[in-house]
Amino acid sequence: MMVILMKRALSLDHFLMATRVLAMLTMVLVVYHFYEANRYQKCYESSNHEDDEQVDRYYQLTFKNLEYGTIFHNIVSCFVIFTIVMGMKFSFSDDGAEAVFPIFDFLLLIPIIIGQVIYAKLIARIRNYRLSSFPTANEIKYFVYSYDEAERQANFEQSFLTVFNLNQRILPALYIIIFVISTVTQTQQFMAYLIVAFIHVYINMAQFRMVSSYFK
Repeated sequence: MMVILMKRALSLDHFLMATRVLAMLTMVLVVYHFYEANRYQKCYESSNHEDDEQVDRYYQLTFKNLEYGTIFHNIVSCFVIFTIVMGMKFSFSDDGAEAVFPIFDFLLLIPIIIGQVIYAKLIARIRNYRLSSFPTANEIKYFVYSYDEAERQANFEQSFLTVFNLNQRILPALYIIIFVISTVTQTQQFMAYLIVAFIHVYINMAQFRMVSSYFK
């Protein structure tokens, strides 16, 4: 039994190490795209505005790099939160309680926070919109409305597709995957079912707000 537990611990440690490496590599991509967004914004500001082709090129590259940097920054946050939660260990015995905290993973939060501050400054410079470093959902809603019509429409369409795929494909597939794992391991995956069901119900319940707001 002890050997099995040690093997599981080692495999988990290897998985967490791989996730940390992915997080750090993704951080490099965040830095690169934020740097490129800032660089192309400077090129856009100093370009000859009579040359429509050049202006459009710098405009597209500025916003493309800004959005890529934002996406990678969010992915890094997911990786780091995952490694922190999986790396924390609590054990209780007759002698007392023991807690282990992954210091390295907590340190990775520092560049994430710095990246969030830089992102807010880039938004202010590129989009001319003042957004707080850690915006609320309401702030993000008004921020999206500051987009031009085509970009806003693209965001709305992508949001719809994301919700649709979660509701109709990904979450139903997770039920099946959990069932298979439960059958193979002969364990009751109650919490896994509960979490997936909660997300599934939440996505659908959230539609009530849209309906009540639009059809007053």
